[in-house]
Amino acid sequence: MTSASPFPDPLAPGAFLLPGLVVVDATGADAATFLQGQFTNDVIGAGAGRACLSGYCTPKGRLLALPLVLALPDGALRLLVPREIVESLLKRLRMFVMRAAVTFERRDDLHCLGAHVPDADAAAALAQAVPGCPAVPFDALEVMNGESGSAVVQVCRWHDAFLPMPCRRYLIVATTTELARDDADGDTSWRHGDITAGVPRIGEATQEAFVPQMVNLQLVEGLSFRKGCYPGQEIVARMQYLGTLKRHMRRFVVSDPDNGANGDARVGGDGVVAGATLVTEADADAGRVVDAVRTYDGIELLAVVKIGADIAALRIGNAVLESRALPYTLPADAQADAAADAQADAEADAAADAPANGRANGRADAPADGPAMPADARETDDDEKTA
Repeated sequence: MTSASPFPDPLAPGAFLLPGLVVVDATGADAATFLQGQFTNDVIGAGAGRACLSGYCTPKGRLLALPLVLALPDGALRLLVPREIVESLLKRLRMFVMRAAVTFERRDDLHCLGAHVPDADAAAALAQAVPGCPAVPFDALEVMNGESGSAVVQVCRWHDAFLPMPCRRYLIVATTTELARDDADGDTSWRHGDITAGVPRIGEATQEAFVPQMVNLQLVEGLSFRKGCYPGQEIVARMQYLGTLKRHMRRFVVSDPDNGANGDARVGGDGVVAGATLVTEADADAGRVVDAVRTYDGIELLAVVKIGADIAALRIGNAVLESRALPYTLPADAQADAAADAQADAEADAAADAPANGRANGRADAPADGPAMPADARETDDDEKTA
């Protein structure tokens, strides 16, 4: 990265402020049961020491939001929501409260911070980055609560990122912004990490664009198929059990020869932003961008694309997309790999059997007008073709 780059170093020591996230507390005797009936994940089963990424869908199964849910010691629940959609989410949730004893309150007195620390000696690195941090969460999505009176309220171990080297990530709720270093754009660093981790984000541009499995929500522990009903569950379950999924999320990079000098997520004048359409020469609707951020050497993005699409042919305007690996295996890719392996095994078995069958049937040196093939040999040949 050059010194002229307008983008922060994602691996710089210290925590950075995340102004794009808002804290909302759900309190009341029915808070947990109410949200259990609204969200795609098992918020009750997650327990007090574990965070829970969850989807909020329309009755048609389309995602409106992906709040992160944290349990509080008193039984209440805390939601971390993108600022751009927090009001629309709260308005919709309150529509369905009815007689339930639950209240939603924006906690503008609390702030979200992020920290990226190397894998080696993560505890020491986090303690140095965030003074007063409680015991360091070890497992992904594990949550630790701060001591009474501490500026650090909660710390959550988030999904690891690759920036470009692997690093551990921590999401922190604090009472002050003074713990954060002076960063030009902490949100970009955090979203960049989410993109490399294959964790989707729903904002204004992508509300109602995807069902949960399209953004791989089941692969990042954001979707439960064992809990009770919630809006859109029938659509989500049908897609899971009947195998009707036709799109999934992949990671891409748009290389930028200008090294980020433009300062926004644009290449060749065409916007590579959330909600933008991916095309090929043969398909004007091959996919849609979930999230995109400009980094110091180009643009990183997640996009939902058609399963079986020609990945090498995908474009966004004039921007050429380069596929990058996700830290998990897509079900469609696993099925394709299994099918390819089975085909390779079948071809190897057929090649191994062919010389033996030829010698057994006396056909290795038989002339073209030689004796007719025995019936049992014809049956063996037909079986190989079927396989």
